Amino acid sequence: MSQGYLILKLRTAFNQLAVNKCKIKIDTSNGTTVYEKTTGLEVGGMTQPIPLEAPDLNESLNPHFSGTPYSVYTAAVSADGYYRSIINNIQIFGDNTAILPVDMIPLPVTVPSPDAAPPLNYLIPPHHLTYTQNETIKKIPDSKANLNPVQERKADKIMSDDIVKPAIQILEGVYIPEKIVVHLGAPSSNAENYTVSFTDYIKNVASSEIYPTWPKSSLQANIIAQISLALNRIYTEWYRSRGYNFDITSSTAYDQYFVKGRNVFDSISSEVDEVFNVYIKRPFSTAPYYAEYCSGTTVTCPGMSQWGTVSLANEGYSFDEIIKYYYGNVELVASRNLRAITSSYPGTPLSIGSKGDNVRLIQSQLNRIAINYPIIPFTPTDGVFGEMTDKAVRAFQKLFLTSVDGIVGKSTWYKISYVYVSVKRLAELSSEGQRPAYTEYAYPGFVLKLNSKGIEVQQIQFYLSKINLVNPNVLTTVVDGFFGRGTENSVKSFQRNYNLTEDGIVGKITWLSIVNVYLGAVKNLDVPNSPFTLRPYPGTPLRVGSTGDDVRHVQAMINLINTIFVPIKSLKEDGGFGALTKASVMEFQKIYNYIADGIVSRQTWNRLTSTYNEVASKCIFSDRTCVGTKSYAGTPLKRGSAGNEVRYIQARLKLIYQYLPIIGEVEIDSIFGAQTEKTVMSIQRLFGLVPDGIVGQTTFNLINYIYCASDYGCLSKPSASGISVISEADLPVSTDPDEEPETSAEWEDIQESNQ
Repeated sequence: MSQGYLILKLRTAFNQLAVNKCKIKIDTSNGTTVYEKTTGLEVGGMTQPIPLEAPDLNESLNPHFSGTPYSVYTAAVSADGYYRSIINNIQIFGDNTAILPVDMIPLPVTVPSPDAAPPLNYLIPPHHLTYTQNETIKKIPDSKANLNPVQERKADKIMSDDIVKPAIQILEGVYIPEKIVVHLGAPSSNAENYTVSFTDYIKNVASSEIYPTWPKSSLQANIIAQISLALNRIYTEWYRSRGYNFDITSSTAYDQYFVKGRNVFDSISSEVDEVFNVYIKRPFSTAPYYAEYCSGTTVTCPGMSQWGTVSLANEGYSFDEIIKYYYGNVELVASRNLRAITSSYPGTPLSIGSKGDNVRLIQSQLNRIAINYPIIPFTPTDGVFGEMTDKAVRAFQKLFLTSVDGIVGKSTWYKISYVYVSVKRLAELSSEGQRPAYTEYAYPGFVLKLNSKGIEVQQIQFYLSKINLVNPNVLTTVVDGFFGRGTENSVKSFQRNYNLTEDGIVGKITWLSIVNVYLGAVKNLDVPNSPFTLRPYPGTPLRVGSTGDDVRHVQAMINLINTIFVPIKSLKEDGGFGALTKASVMEFQKIYNYIADGIVSRQTWNRLTSTYNEVASKCIFSDRTCVGTKSYAGTPLKRGSAGNEVRYIQARLKLIYQYLPIIGEVEIDSIFGAQTEKTVMSIQRLFGLVPDGIVGQTTFNLINYIYCASDYGCLSKPSASGISVISEADLPVSTDPDEEPETSAEWEDIQESNQ
């Protein structure tokens, strides 16, 4: 016997939010408990690697071995507020680490505890390579659907003896999707649809169809073939063009092997992260190639032999040479058109010493992710890859990748970008501004079905779209107030997953069930406070006498900003711009040295937007210390004091002034004079302390907090023109006071930077 390892990752909301407090029990196939923990997990919802017995490594490298080259275990997972999960037949290989992502689904609000609901049971079937000896595999390529098997094989038998290493090129036409919908059965079967991220889908397929112990180039060749096959289905819309509401099936007779709830392997996971956007295509063709493959031992096919790739790898073939060997004159293409990715990999790894806008972008994205994952330290958004950025990158890699080196290469770059987009979207679930204008959850009194219209349809669409964020079994839908086929499919998927009659009709029982599940998701997810959807400037200044939703929006932003900046008085959110609203706007304008006229111009609107975001992120008072932070020495500093402690405070106040001009600038001269006293009084007044101009322990700590918040990118500088620069994504809002975004997409880019 050998030893393998298992890491459990308990996450919810498509793997973007950790669940830390839980109970885990792992049993062998004969029921012996080998691991039990009830006091919680490591930070980030992960266990440490758990050692488990497994067969000898060589058994998984022998194509003629007739037994099972892995051990199986069962894991039971329970956490307050979530359904229990029981995962059977987890596969453990010798000298390899298995990763079990457990998708935690929030309980409906009326279910008091996990024990009050039936558990979610997952049965992982045997690995595909262990039972293909009795199976006839016939994948059906889209371009040959009308051919008989003999014609099909001849059509695909295009081989070449000219083995030339294909060059990777960049195309725009084929995109890498954020998510893929998998039908868990044959196309016409009454099976469920399951939504999963594209990279997680490929990791699942690869872990189901090849052994993780195989050589690196063998793993890469197989993974790229699997990517190509999946992208072919998506690019050609093979199923959706035929009226199906999914992208691909889990049936090997049609597509490739996907097992809901199965564990994946770290060796496979790391390779997928490197090549997830690389696919195969024929010369002069745009579509990804339908890369047929099979085991190559008891089952053969005209495409790639999976076991054959092992032999070629052992002979020294690279992954691209293996692909060329089996598929002939093909090209490898790396798509840079990635959905849910904010920007393309710059092409050069970033590490300590790197500088520039790409570093600044990664820093700002890591700071946003850190709100959801506090194990990631905040890093200055200064465009310099220093020690703090290195620590943040390493912490991120530990949570989301298998290789921890502090280097932002391709896999780390894209993973940071993907998680960044995902956590911002997740924050919408608990955000008031993302909720519909109505707050009534009661059944409207009439049935909603195909072709229904109105606000009630929009309301149920909203609930379903938010439930999809935490339950991938429920299909999302467009919130447009029209009950089309997409909404009907979403309703059916909900009904199927919550044991209701699957008719696609929203009657009273379905309505109440949807609301119940939605409220449970909001209640049970520990989502940090985050901004609601921020509106573009309405085009006309708001002033005394203005009324409506835009005024109410300003009042709501001011009321949150008031929780940090005390001189700004709270307001009644009534949509009426009166004297009190004007006074609060004037106090806000003074903070940034704007003209304090009480009018919400474009300049003031944009600054309100970014300040609201900074306050809502809870980043300003995050209990983190930054580089060079000192502790209070024990003696108050006041007018007449001098020395290094005064110099320390002056240096910090000078930086804070760049972000909050109201406090006034100080000279760093180590002498506590009138100007230093005035600046101290200003910062005390701004944050609600007694403005005595004395730096005691409370004021000393406050200055440290605000300095670190500025240094970490939790505050943004007002630009010279008065238009705020958003620190979150480090992207400027328009500096032209008369310029509006030209398109909705252009506004979305600005809005993204504000969230």
